[in-house]
Amino acid sequence: MELAILAKDLDDAEEQLSEALALARGRLELESTARTIALVRSVRTARGEDTSWIKGLEDQLLAAAARIAPPKGA
Repeated sequence: MELAILAKDLDDAEEQLSEALALARGRLELESTARTIALVRSVRTARGEDTSWIKGLEDQLLAAAARIAPPKGA
């Protein structure tokens, strides 16, 4: 998903998002990817690029992460 975002390929990024959501084993995986794409988004926003599509993907990752229970003892 991160590579698709770097390549500015929305269709592939959305496809990879579906895979990530289906295969995620825990919150950390989703939150980590969301942080990485937030960094990409911030750089592109500073350049004046439209990043709303990246924000949408990031929001979906964070929403999915929030639905996963934290590990026991955390």
